[in-house]
Amino acid sequence: MISHHNLAELALAMGRQGDATDHYRSAFDGLLALAGKQSAPQGLRQSCAAHLQAATVALAHHLQFCGAPARTIAKEITRARNTVLGPRGRPC
Repeated sequence: MISHHNLAELALAMGRQGDATDHYRSAFDGLLALAGKQSAPQGLRQSCAAHLQAATVALAHHLQFCGAPARTIAKEITRARNTVLGPRGRPC
């Protein structure tokens, strides 16, 4: 995740907003996938869920900076919440 965020910041400094978005999204999507993978070891899933909070904040902040609609940002936050807590708001 840290590498993707560092690359995203570098891309932004170079004026490559689309590349930055790809890096933020890649970190977010990777953590989201592992956190929700039932066959993954519990410790790995918990670690991914913990790091997913920072990745979600980074992605949401970047999307807001880029002018994404609020519903797009809310959708990503909901995806993270549902992965970690489940659709009923309880830990998976």
